[in-house]
Amino acid sequence: MSKRSSETVNESLGYSVRFSQSASLDKEKLDGSRYVVEVVGSILHHTMNPAGDTDSREVGTLKALRFQMADAMESGVLIYDCCDEHSSEAVEYAAAVLQQDANEFHKVVEETCGDFGFGCDVLAIVEMKLDSAHRGKRIGLAAMLETMRLMGGSCALTIIKPWPLQYTAQESEAIRQNGKTKLKGSTNDREKECAVLRQYWSQLGFARLPKSDFYVFSHAWKMPTSSEVLSGKFRLTKKPGSQTRP
Repeated sequence: MSKRSSETVNESLGYSVRFSQSASLDKEKLDGSRYVVEVVGSILHHTMNPAGDTDSREVGTLKALRFQMADAMESGVLIYDCCDEHSSEAVEYAAAVLQQDANEFHKVVEETCGDFGFGCDVLAIVEMKLDSAHRGKRIGLAAMLETMRLMGGSCALTIIKPWPLQYTAQESEAIRQNGKTKLKGSTNDREKECAVLRQYWSQLGFARLPKSDFYVFSHAWKMPTSSEVLSGKFRLTKKPGSQTRP
C-alpha cells in the first residue's frame, strides 16, 4: 500500500484585486494630495483549504496616482503644480502628458489617443508587482484592466511606463557609468526586459507616446473584459475608425 503524501494542495478559487485610496480633507491647502489621489491595490489569490474554508493571500501589489484635472480646473489651480507639490514621481508622469503652464494635454497625446471621450482626469499606474509563482497566467493584465475600470471613472486616459522594477535610478546610473550593475545587468539586458514588458502591456491596447518610455490608453477606446483577458480571447482591432485602437 502506498503512503499518501501529508502535503495537500488547496483548490484555487481565482484572483481578485482590492483597493484603498487617500486624499487630503484640507481644501485650502495646496499640498498636492487635494488633487493627486494615491491608490494602493493588493492582488489576492483565493483558495479553498481541505477543511472547506476560503483562504486569501496577497500575491501582488500595485500603486496608482489619479490626477484630478476637473477639480483642479474648477479651483483655478494647475494640476502640474499639484503634482510638483506631491512627489517627483507624480511630476514624471504628469510631464509626459500634460502641459506645465496649462491644464491641457500635450499635442502628441491628443494625436496618439485621438479621442478622450467625456473624461479629463488622468490615471497613472506607476507600479505593479506579482509573485513569480503567479506569473504567466495573465493575472497582471487582468489586474491592470480592473484598476483602469474601477479607478478610472471620468478619466481621459491611463498612462504607464513599462520598466523593470529592478532597474532603479541607482542601477540605471551604474549601467551608464560602468556598463553593468551589481546584479550583472547590462544595457542590452535592460532593453530586452523593457521590450518584453512593452509587448505585454500592449496586449491590452496601450499605445506608445512617440519618443518616450510612456504608454497610454484612451478611455474612449474599447476595453476587453477580464474573462477575455484571462482566456486570451481578446484581440486588438486595428480597423480604421475602431474604438479599440487608433
